[in-house]
Amino acid sequence: AALASAEEEVALNPTVYSAHLNLGRVLADLGDHEKAIESFQTALALLREAHGEEPHRDIGTVLSALSNSQMELGHFQLSLEY
Repeated sequence: AALASAEEEVALNPTVYSAHLNLGRVLADLGDHEKAIESFQTALALLREAHGEEPHRDIGTVLSALSNSQMELGHFQLSLEY
């Protein structure tokens, strides 16, 4: 139910970063970290589009989520890049 709801949110709001972040969180909770990373990367791209390189707390939230999923996959070096 949570996955279907999150996927629907992305379908309805494809340019809203929080929709992608929420989907990524659901996917990560389900253990699908590869797909979660894709969602987090989309969320990050949308935030960078909106804020550029300016610091923003939501960017930090997404970077943390990306790093956590990379670590879950054993990609420790990649997790440090975020």
